[in-house]
Amino acid sequence: MSTPALPNVPFALVGRDRELRVLRERLTAALTGQGSLVLIGGEAGIGKTALAEALCREATERSALVLVGRCYDLTETPPYGPWVELFGKYQCRDDDPALPAAFAQRGTVGEVTSQAALFGQVRDFLAALAAARPVLLLLDDLHWADASSLDLLRFAARHLAALPLLLVVTYRSDELTRRHPLSPLLPALVREAAAGRVDLHPLDDAAVRALVADRYRLPAPDAERLAGEVLRSLVESGVLRREGEGWHLGDLRQAALPPLLGQVIDARVSRLDGEGQRLLALAAVVGQEAALAVLGPLAGMDEEALLTAVEGAAAAGLLTEAPDGLHVRFAHALVREAVYEGISPARRRLLHRRIGELLTEQPHPDPDAVAMHFGRAADGRAVPWLIRAGERAQLAYAWLTAIERYEAALALREGADGDLGERGWLRYRIARLRRYGTPEQGIEYLDEALRIAAIVDDPALAAAARYTRGLCLFFAPDYPAAIREMAAGCDALEALRPDEQERLDLGPDAQGTPTSRWRTPAGSLRPSRWGRRRGRVCRATRRWASWAGRTLVTATPVSVPPTRSQGVPMRRVMPWYGRRRSTGRSATIPRSPR
Repeated sequence: MSTPALPNVPFALVGRDRELRVLRERLTAALTGQGSLVLIGGEAGIGKTALAEALCREATERSALVLVGRCYDLTETPPYGPWVELFGKYQCRDDDPALPAAFAQRGTVGEVTSQAALFGQVRDFLAALAAARPVLLLLDDLHWADASSLDLLRFAARHLAALPLLLVVTYRSDELTRRHPLSPLLPALVREAAAGRVDLHPLDDAAVRALVADRYRLPAPDAERLAGEVLRSLVESGVLRREGEGWHLGDLRQAALPPLLGQVIDARVSRLDGEGQRLLALAAVVGQEAALAVLGPLAGMDEEALLTAVEGAAAAGLLTEAPDGLHVRFAHALVREAVYEGISPARRRLLHRRIGELLTEQPHPDPDAVAMHFGRAADGRAVPWLIRAGERAQLAYAWLTAIERYEAALALREGADGDLGERGWLRYRIARLRRYGTPEQGIEYLDEALRIAAIVDDPALAAAARYTRGLCLFFAPDYPAAIREMAAGCDALEALRPDEQERLDLGPDAQGTPTSRWRTPAGSLRPSRWGRRRGRVCRATRRWASWAGRTLVTATPVSVPPTRSQGVPMRRVMPWYGRRRSTGRSATIPRSPR
């Protein structure tokens, strides 16, 4: 069994007695079989993670299994990112349940037949795991989570009450705007899963002095000077400003590193030898956490030199080593920020490119990480990796994440005057993923794809976009226009020559193999899935269109509610879908083609 990578020497928890008491009550209840969810919110740097990690240490001392999954910046977080990391730390013994099939492949999501199947696997695994021993799961910094991770959290939270399992979530409350996907989820979790909320507030003056004294072992004059330096820096940067008779603290991410703190970090870095400083700079470009398997080749160091440099940085309090001995992590995000900002922009760009190239040589590169590094290097190779990241998300039924990756690839292609046909197919892919939740935006993408198809003379793109436009109109809903577009799309699809049918892009298949003409090397085209199913799709469309044309006037349209899920059951769109109508004779409504 695994335990989280927590600090070896924890600091004292100051000024959080009430909050810790609430968490201990929840932990005690979970140990006796009454599981629950706890949401810890607060501003950046207020101590959410420290509080959660203190609870993790107590849970470990009380013989509970502790698993931790963290979120990082959205440009790097893969689909189900915190869950992938959490399950990746699970060590299965002979009598322990095996990981869910979707997460059996460490570091990514495996083959998924549907989102419902993936969720069911996770539910069954957690039930089996908690039956063996009490469990505490920590999902840290969930304000950076992808939408699919939040969907899985909502599902799992509804099945905790009868399990000896405590699920703890931390998030930055100052990150949650009205449009943030976590904002509407928080009240839903309280309503559906009786989640407890622990909102952290700033410490009082006495607690701050005690914290500084314990954390930094500074004498009182130096502690006051440090606090004054930080406040002065915040005021100068405009993050801390006077409003009326009080003060307002803005987004701390916009704050410059306080000069005194920067000097402290620089002093620690200067104690390292040349190899140690170079390794630290490379690690800062890699990310908050870096694998030694990447740092070694990147720095050109052998194993002994690499370990010596890592040990020196750890002794200086700049890096911490993971228990597995395979990764290092910056002691604090501010340390990485200071080191990263100390690297010239030109060199950062070069290092990001080298890291991207090195990652592509790994056996199973993470497409999100590769795309991020190539993107920060302003390297055009970010586009195919963004597309691969989108395909991985699409196969995992993380459609919102897939949309984000495809749209990022499209923005880079349009900014670089890329292949017009490729941009048309990207728009088509995005529209297909938007057809349930935001069909109006999907129609806009398809209108532009149709314009591009006419310019580049691509009948395959034109036919596919026409048919999918009908699907989007159906969910808009504009049923008469949807029927016309889908029927016309079927005619155009069936009229395609065999070689044009082979170029139809239906996105990645169950094996992750793309079918688009701009992703498949010339001469290696595989049989198109459209070619195999075009007859069934077109026949079903015409039957459905014929029925809808006869009965549409008797139907009451029902608007499609926005959804973050990967599909909307047809009965939610039209209550009469799939049932028998009372029209004097029995008639089964044909199912709409997908």
